[in-house]
Amino acid sequence: MENHFVNQLGANDSGCALGGGSFLFQVNAPVTEDADAFLDSFHQRLNSPNWTLGEPPKPVTLSMGVLPLNEAMNEDKALLEVEKACAEAMQGDGGSVVWHQAPERSDHSQLDERIRELLEARAYRLHYQPIVNMDSGDTLFEALVRLVDEDDAVYLPGQFLTQLAEGSHGTFHDLDRWVIEHAVEGLSKLGGKAAASHSVAIKLSSPMADVARMVPFISSGIRDARIKGKRRVYLALSSPIVMKDVGTARQVLKVMQDMECGLIIEHIETGSASVDLLKELGSVDFVKLAAKYGGSTEQTPELEDLLRQLTGIFGSSLPIVATHVEDAKALSWFWERGIRNFQGHFIQAPEVAMNFEL
Repeated sequence: MENHFVNQLGANDSGCALGGGSFLFQVNAPVTEDADAFLDSFHQRLNSPNWTLGEPPKPVTLSMGVLPLNEAMNEDKALLEVEKACAEAMQGDGGSVVWHQAPERSDHSQLDERIRELLEARAYRLHYQPIVNMDSGDTLFEALVRLVDEDDAVYLPGQFLTQLAEGSHGTFHDLDRWVIEHAVEGLSKLGGKAAASHSVAIKLSSPMADVARMVPFISSGIRDARIKGKRRVYLALSSPIVMKDVGTARQVLKVMQDMECGLIIEHIETGSASVDLLKELGSVDFVKLAAKYGGSTEQTPELEDLLRQLTGIFGSSLPIVATHVEDAKALSWFWERGIRNFQGHFIQAPEVAMNFEL
């Protein structure tokens, strides 16, 4: 059954066995197709063989519970709700589909107002996702900011950064200071082996001039938290932001190195712009490929050429991070080309604590 189900999944779908004869699927319906019709067709394909069990053979029918993933929702809560819908489907005559009756979706204006309320309440929370060297086991935890409401619904930066950009509910500078403060605080509270071995990468969204003005704040935060050791704190900057002010970026890089902190340049893409930027900056600790390259369909000759150019810049050390890697096939492709640093849900999804075991 499981092999049959795998063959029914599309390129961007996924699935796994939960045990006890239950299976979990995430399927992506085209926006142009009616969701009910799409799920009905998918259900029919799963039921297409005549499943039987035992002797004499007894017919087996497949029931399905469905939950639309188009709202901010805690993963555990989503799984619980879809399991309830599945249990309801199984109580019928068999072979039925039951949708979880989610609350009526908010329109955009209501959703925007909800996000405004959370921004004003500074309802931020840090989640940590590891960047793992799959050869050495070295781990760097990236601090990712989220908005979280009282029901643990999670809103991603893509949903709330636009409102900060408008400047009416705080600024990028305010958000970056909050992230720096709480990421360093989280690092200082680690105990045992983690207190000496874990490092944190702090993503910043501000223009380079504001980043430069925050360096003393970073320095005092590390000193006050008594963070010891080299490369315990990294700044992660987006390449489009750095390109707008390379001179200031080079000054920040020099100061961070003097502080024994690291610098990561994110969103590296194919083409000459990213390569020219890295040559101009000189030494950085890591570069992160743009998220889109983590998918199997994006591993193109152009990407392979980019990796060759980066190898020319960095030599054998290859401080390159392949991010959003979601399957073993993609990981193997990068591995064969010398990449050892990986990040993605396939490695570990973001969690509220800095923990990971290889």
